[in-house]
Amino acid sequence: MVLGIVLAITHCPQPWLVMTLYSALGILAILVERGRYRPALTGSKFVPTDERFRDPVTGEALQVYVDQATGQRDYRPANGA
Repeated sequence: MVLGIVLAITHCPQPWLVMTLYSALGILAILVERGRYRPALTGSKFVPTDERFRDPVTGEALQVYVDQATGQRDYRPANGA
């Protein structure tokens, strides 16, 4: 809304086009960001470790899994926590 007012004041010839492009960019950014934080639950190369912790944001108990070949870590809900 603020962007629309600024574009109208500055006499932008196509304010609707600029707002549409910014909206599409924002939606794309949200979709890309959400996909980055999904755990890779497929594959059996991850082995559980003894490390467990409670997520400070959600309060959910998580267990750490690690891929011995790459050192990549995965955080999954802890069973029986």
